[in-house]
Parts: sequence; C-alpha cells; structure tokens
Amino acid sequence: MFLKRLAKWILSKKIVSNRLAKRVRTAAPRPASGDLSFLDGRHSGNLMRLERLLEHPGRFQLVLAEHNAPPYRDRIIEWLADRFPNTATWSIPPDLSAGDVIEYLGALGPEQEAVQVVGFEDWSPEAKSRLFFGLNYRREDLAAAAPCLLVLWLPKEGATRFAQKAPDLWAWRTAVLDFALAPPERMDIHERTLTAFLGEDAERLRARWREIEGHLKAKGEPTHADGALLLEAARIHQRFGEWDQARQAAEEALAIYRDHDDRRGVALALGATADILQARGELDEALRIRTQEQLPVYERLGDVRSKAVTQGQIADILQARGELEEALRIRTQEELPVYERLGDVRSKAVTQGQIADILQARGELDEALRIRTQEELPVYERLGDVRSTLICRTKIALNLLIQERAEERAQANELLCLALTDAERLRIPEARQIEAFLQQFGMTCR
Repeated sequence: MFLKRLAKWILSKKIVSNRLAKRVRTAAPRPASGDLSFLDGRHSGNLMRLERLLEHPGRFQLVLAEHNAPPYRDRIIEWLADRFPNTATWSIPPDLSAGDVIEYLGALGPEQEAVQVVGFEDWSPEAKSRLFFGLNYRREDLAAAAPCLLVLWLPKEGATRFAQKAPDLWAWRTAVLDFALAPPERMDIHERTLTAFLGEDAERLRARWREIEGHLKAKGEPTHADGALLLEAARIHQRFGEWDQARQAAEEALAIYRDHDDRRGVALALGATADILQARGELDEALRIRTQEQLPVYERLGDVRSKAVTQGQIADILQARGELEEALRIRTQEELPVYERLGDVRSKAVTQGQIADILQARGELDEALRIRTQEELPVYERLGDVRSTLICRTKIALNLLIQERAEERAQANELLCLALTDAERLRIPEARQIEAFLQQFGMTCR
C-alpha cells in the first residue's frame, strides 16, 4: 500500500521524473543475519551510535554519515534495514531542489522511522552546494516534513561542505559519523598467524612471539592492525603460563581498540583477558567480564555468532563452578539454536560435545554416549577434523570404560589406540594423556 500511495503522489505532483519511483526502496522485513564480518572494526562504535538513534524514532534527527566506498556503505545500510524494517533508502537523483526533497520526504508517511539518502556521489560540487544552501534556508520545513531519522550518506569531506553551505542546519545535526575506509595498513606479519596453538610446538610459538616483539619495537607507535598481534601474543604467553605478560599484551590491545573506537576489538580484548583469568582460576572476575562487558557489545551490534560463542564461554565458567543446570540451559537453549540457525555444523557439533560433557558429569552416561557417537563424532569425521575426532573418540572410550561393561572394553581399547595413533602423528600433548589412560585401564596397542 505504501508504494502505491507513493507512486500516486509522485504522478500527481510531478516534482521529479519517473526514475525516482524506481530508485526508492523500502526495506522489507527480513531475519537479521547478524553477520558483521564485513565491517571494519573501527566503525563498530559509530554503527552502535547509529543503531541507538534508530531505536528512538518519531522526531526529526539529522545524521551526516561520510563514506568513500559505496558497496561498503550499502552493506551497512542493508544490515541496518534487516534490524529496522521501517527504513527507506532513497537514491536521490542529481540536481533536485530543496523544495523537491522536502516534498518527497513529506510524502513518505508516518510509518517511516528512518530515511537513508544515498547517491550524492553522482552530484556535482555546485549542485550539492545549492541543495545544502536551500535546505539551510528551509530547515524548519525539512524538520516538519521528516519527523524521523534522516541519514545523509555523503562522500568523504561532504560534511565539511555541508557545514559551510548550511551552517544553521548543521547546528541542528544529531551526529556526524565517519564510515570511510582507511588505506590498508596490514603488513606480511599481520597476514601470518599461528591459529592452532595447541598443535604448535614450543619453538614455533617462541619464534612467532619474537617476530611480533621485533615488529612492535620497530614500529614505535602501534597501529590498529597491531591489536590483533598483541592478542596473538597474549595467547602465546598464556600457553606457557606467563600470566603477567599475557595480561599486559591483552591490555595493550584493549587500549589500541579503544583509541580507534573499535567496539568489536574491545570485546575481543576483554575476552582475551577473561580467558587468562579463567585459566588462572579467577572465575568470578572472568564471569563478570563476559556477562557485563563483553556480551553486551555483541548484543548491541547484533552479532549473533559472537554472542553465541561468548554465551558458550560463560557456560564454561559456570560448568567449572559446578553450576551444571544453568550451564546446560545456556548450551541447549541459547547457544545450540544459533548454530543450527546459521547452519554451522562444526560449532553445533562442538556444542553438542560440551552438552555431553555436562550430562556425563551429571551421571547421564547413556545420553552423553548417544550424543557423542551419533551427533558429534560423525561431523568431525565428515569434515576431516583429525584432532577433534581423536579427542571425541577418547571421550567415547572413557564413557564406555566408566560404565564397566565387559563387552565394551575391547571397543574402548580400539578407540584409544586409534586416537593415540593420530595424536602421535600430529605431535600434540594429548598423546601422553591417552597413553596414561591406556596404562590406567591396563590396555596396550599392538
């Protein structure tokens, strides 16, 4: 109905050509994907500010958003439209007058909570100056016509021109937000990372730390990209039990992300700090950081995957504190459904294994065994994830042995030997643990 009313109004007023009707789109309700992987972390703070403004519609608010990459701008607009369906995006044709713009906005109707205006990159500097000057003169008419959030997506430096040509309307602005992409600052060292820390030998990890340390000393003043290196250094120090150095590296990364208004980076650095505290047994403080500082950032950003991961980490802490019921509730009701909805089969399998851990701790051995054998292990085998497969096989073997059923002892022995073979081939610490299990239960691998 809205588009029909809009088309009828355009035809009656004839203030613009028919191509305007074709280039306006109103966001249809869609399920929020929560995928913010495209976002430059330095823009996460401004995205949260824009989101907060969209949460309080019903009055005129002017936001100037600068950008230098239309495809990137469009992805931000689409992400916001997913979360706020009553949002229109208008690709404004060149050379409209201030009166045309005001009449068009006035025709959108009260159901529009926000209008995001794009297309200024197609305007000449002179045309933009005329429009801004005209809007400044008719600012009260503009505010009356658009009792909503009006976002003008301007090419880089467009806000400066707006301030010069529309000084009175500029004073009415609610915010000026920068979404311009900075020139790439990543170097070779930023592209290399040792992600599978448990699978890396000590010398390789030490060598990587020396590489990071040398880079940071040579740089003097760290850049935004160096935050990721510091978080990597924190994980390396944590691997060796160097808690003070790990905490210092995480705090330095936190300072970098805060300086760059990178809210997602701040959440990552807080998570690294919580990891360190949890490893040291400081569970209460780790839980406080997860629940009060890290999780709210992902909730505000609508980052459903990161939120689910953090909820799982909260469940880890609760499980370590013996709060099995709440940990199980989080796993089954909050974390697992997200991975099912996202189609992330690996993270779903990991969570199912963690659910099995809780059930096993509660003595529900048969259900834990069913989950591991029917839902978790087949996924790892299908994905070719050797390390996860051998760990899962070890847990299945221990489950069988705990139940002390003689007919299952041979199966458990076979599973432990398969796991040991893979662990020795990968040269990971789990090999020694599996050997200890074999010895404990009087088993050998021939």
